[in-house]
Amino acid sequence: MYYGGVEGGGTKTSISIYNSEEEAVSRLVAVIKECYAKAGLPDDTTLESLGLCLSGGENEKTNNVIKEMIKSHGVAKSVIVKSDTIGPLATIGNEGVVLIAGTGSNCLTASGARCGGWGSFIGDEGGAHWIAQLATRWIFHSEDNFRHKIEPFSKEELRPLKEVIMNYFKIDELSDILTYCYDTYSKSHYAGVTKRIAELAQDTSDPVTKKLFSEAGSSLAYHVLAVEDHVEKNLNILCIGSLWLSWDLLKRRIRWNFFKAFKEH
Repeated sequence: MYYGGVEGGGTKTSISIYNSEEEAVSRLVAVIKECYAKAGLPDDTTLESLGLCLSGGENEKTNNVIKEMIKSHGVAKSVIVKSDTIGPLATIGNEGVVLIAGTGSNCLTASGARCGGWGSFIGDEGGAHWIAQLATRWIFHSEDNFRHKIEPFSKEELRPLKEVIMNYFKIDELSDILTYCYDTYSKSHYAGVTKRIAELAQDTSDPVTKKLFSEAGSSLAYHVLAVEDHVEKNLNILCIGSLWLSWDLLKRRIRWNFFKAFKEH
């Protein structure tokens, strides 16, 4: 008797959901059969049950469609599809909070309270895509002299960040980035520049990039504070996602927001 489980984030996963449920299912089935091969199981093995924790798995209607399509391939007798926050919750015994910060961001408690996870169009505050957007926005605002008395940095101060972004996207003119924002937009590719931004912050102590991660740290702290009424004090926070590799850039602002909030209680 065999069982299967798949956890899929927005970027650092073996599986990503793209254009349609059919394409998503084809990718899922392919990965499942790769696992069969590694485990020495026949290609036509049928699992007793298969659990999938997927990015974007908050919509039950979509989950049910994916579940039925997976079952139609005969890879499992029983299929459960849930959000990618559910898997991490299980690893901490369904206690505390899961705080995801990868391409996007999300926060969920064992009791079902949540904050975030609505995608880059609406939110994903503190995630890598959000940081990339904020960085790009600051540069364009500076170039346009827009809100020049409000934005925190000058054109000269923004120059290192601008160079990182232009090198990452391999562009000669800043306006060329519009192609990657609209015409050939890829969420994961766009968010990928955040890794380069983090490297700049760590290697040079660049104040602009440090400010970007400070803003991200505040946003991630706000996710936890939004659900604090639904959890016990002295809670455990399980941090999931590639952005936590930049913990040194995030921790000061996260801790400051927690200290400030709990001091006021």
